[in-house]
Amino acid sequence: MPKPHTRDLKVAGCVSGFGFESLPSRCPLHLAYRLDPGVYSIRLTGSDKSGVFAQSAWTEFDVWACPPEVRTKWLQSMARQIESARPGDLIRDAVPSLLAWPDDRALTVLLPIYSRWLRKRRLVNLDVFIYGFVRDSLLAFDDNVLRRVVPTTTLIEWCPPQGHCRSGTRGPREVVLP
Repeated sequence: MPKPHTRDLKVAGCVSGFGFESLPSRCPLHLAYRLDPGVYSIRLTGSDKSGVFAQSAWTEFDVWACPPEVRTKWLQSMARQIESARPGDLIRDAVPSLLAWPDDRALTVLLPIYSRWLRKRRLVNLDVFIYGFVRDSLLAFDDNVLRRVVPTTTLIEWCPPQGHCRSGTRGPREVVLP
């Protein structure tokens, strides 16, 4: 049985909102569950207020451990990819992919994204959505990882007022809507 993350990471992307609806074969389960190497079963259940209206058969899938040398090369390629990634590619691919194993190395690769999107500035239109997704992705990281990799002053800016990203508090942002 997979272990749920301790905080809700808003995995609505499988249904709508994060752009995964345009990629129907992709649903980032690792954003909702910590998946250690092993065999898992999954099925899709559709329901509404009147109850279940559709349910798929169970499907098994394997999660394999990644050899360290393969992960090192992949992290290097992800670091190069995010330098020029469009916002949609960040939220549909780069950030969710790196959250599969939220450790010091993944956080280090994500730092340019966090530095770009979480700095104090006016948020306009879709920036609000991207800011929220990027900010919420910090919840995947253990506080000890955040404190080892990110300077305290930066954590305070990203997760005001005290730099505790897992507390669920959000600092004020000037939001400008059309």
